[in-house]
Amino acid sequence: MIETLSIRNLAILEELTCQLRPGLNVFTGETGAGKSLVVDGISLLLGGRAQTDLIGRYGTLLEVDAVLQVPQENGIRQEFGQIEPTLHVSREVSAEGKNRARINGKTVPLSVLKETLTPLLHLHGQQEHEDLTSNTYQMSLLDRFSGREALALRFEAERLLATSKTLAAQRNRLEKRLSERERQMDFFRFEIQEIDRATLRPGEDQDLATEHEYLANQQHIRDLLLFLAGILRSEGNLGSLDRLEKASRDFATIASLHPNLQNLHQRLDGLNYELGDFLWDLKGFLDNLELDESRKEEVEERLDLVTRLKRKYGDTIPQVLAYREKVEASLADLEAVDRQIEMLREQQSSVREQLRDSLGQLRELRLGKAASLEQLILRGLTDLGITHPLFRIDYQALSEDELLPSGLDRIEFLFSANPGEKERPIARVASGGELSRLMLVIKAAIASHDHQSTLIFDEIDAGIGGRVGERLARMLKEVSRIHQVLCITHLPQIAAMADTHFVLQKSNELNRSVVRLEEVSGMKRIEEIARMLAGSQISRVVLAHAAEMIGGHE
Repeated sequence: MIETLSIRNLAILEELTCQLRPGLNVFTGETGAGKSLVVDGISLLLGGRAQTDLIGRYGTLLEVDAVLQVPQENGIRQEFGQIEPTLHVSREVSAEGKNRARINGKTVPLSVLKETLTPLLHLHGQQEHEDLTSNTYQMSLLDRFSGREALALRFEAERLLATSKTLAAQRNRLEKRLSERERQMDFFRFEIQEIDRATLRPGEDQDLATEHEYLANQQHIRDLLLFLAGILRSEGNLGSLDRLEKASRDFATIASLHPNLQNLHQRLDGLNYELGDFLWDLKGFLDNLELDESRKEEVEERLDLVTRLKRKYGDTIPQVLAYREKVEASLADLEAVDRQIEMLREQQSSVREQLRDSLGQLRELRLGKAASLEQLILRGLTDLGITHPLFRIDYQALSEDELLPSGLDRIEFLFSANPGEKERPIARVASGGELSRLMLVIKAAIASHDHQSTLIFDEIDAGIGGRVGERLARMLKEVSRIHQVLCITHLPQIAAMADTHFVLQKSNELNRSVVRLEEVSGMKRIEEIARMLAGSQISRVVLAHAAEMIGGHE
């Protein structure tokens, strides 16, 4: 429900602020007084197109603000962190064409403002018929009339259809993989076999590199060791070790002459023994040293294999082996695709069966309520002056592939306002005025089930008067017992029913038009009703009639 509406610098309107109340709020005034500006302002809040020529001469900014009372169960308050039961929304349009929307002081995209307010407000004027001509909207009207059970079944159907689509998408992805699965599986098996044949072990590449380095230098090692052995002991000549042994024997003859000489002799003997052992081991190594070119080739081939595998599958042997495990897991997934597809097919079949069951229940519920809604709408249309209306809710069964969360059928509201003409889709036959009345009749029929808290009607009384005007007023009054209703009207019958009455007046001040809004009551309200009845020729009789009209509804 709108509590406060403020509009600034819209066309000829400098500023307008009104405190709206529950029930029927009417706006009256002479033609051209600016009543439509109220609707224009609300339209901007609902995301309507803002053209810069709407900006008035009172600045470079057009502003519309509203404070709404939002039910706790709506969920909008929680979304925007609102504790109090109010929502403050605004929209600004600059002379440069820039838009700014806010909810509770937080700047939001215009689309968010529209999405937030659309469930709360419904603006219906003679050019605002898109909703009623939409099959989707017609379906939602029937479901709201059918009650909470229909809405619960529809919600369940939407959930099941979403689940079915998810399962179908998963199955399609797997089925697409089938076409190239064999190629992928062959490739994965080849990679696994290539790695397995190599029988790699961690650290093997470093060991091979070390061995290859040794094998590549075997001849150099042999030459060096032979040279060293020749230095120590050469055939036919005294080698270094031979000389050292002789020196040790000679040293023994003088070692007893001084303690230090004894120590030196012991050390010389140690060197002699150590070099002897060294020469023994050196010769043993040389005896076993064979230049093995075949082993060198084996190592080089193994190194090439390891290098090639690392180039293809990882920088290190552990990475190559990890890749092999990953490929094996992928191969197992591919081998399980058939089973997964079958499981998904079974799940989808089960969900589709549940969906058909829910939609079947929804169909029966709708069929049971449709006749009642048709009769209420026909009665209401007759009350509003359409003498021979036809109205029917048409069902067209959908194919299995066309199943919608909204039901097993496509629903269409069919209507005719003229005798002898067959009912046809609303969008093709209803005039603007007829659509407005039809919308009001439908809103009255489903009033106790509708979730939109505020309904705005712009000159719904076009072309209506007399007894039909009285019936229209009573219908608006009835709807306003459940919804807040804002109505721009020229009919005194509607104005007399108002719970809150606003009058817009346009005057010339300093050679410019000024629009003012005033909430009227008492004598001022009687005078406004009298003006609506008789124009400028207001007599005591007219005033008495106006007072009687108001009194009869209070």
